[in-house]
Amino acid sequence: RPADRGPAAPVRPAHSGGHRQIRKDVLMPKAALYTAAAVFAVVSALHWARYALGSEITIAGAAFPVSGSLIAGIVAAILAAWMLFAGRKA
Repeated sequence: RPADRGPAAPVRPAHSGGHRQIRKDVLMPKAALYTAAAVFAVVSALHWARYALGSEITIAGAAFPVSGSLIAGIVAAILAAWMLFAGRKA
């Protein structure tokens, strides 16, 4: 084995006592992407709700405009869609 290829991958047993082996290297990235998509979708929905209701937010005397929620809702929705499509391709 050439030295530039690095160490050999660990050998996994072909059968593990009748239990189905779960390929964590495939499922974990999908789960992470789907979780991120869900979080971004919830954040987007909250921003859209704030925009629809016209709720003002003031933190430490600084008022945040409702129009900011329109932009943030669009960005969060795009990120949610991106994570969802990335999860489908993973």
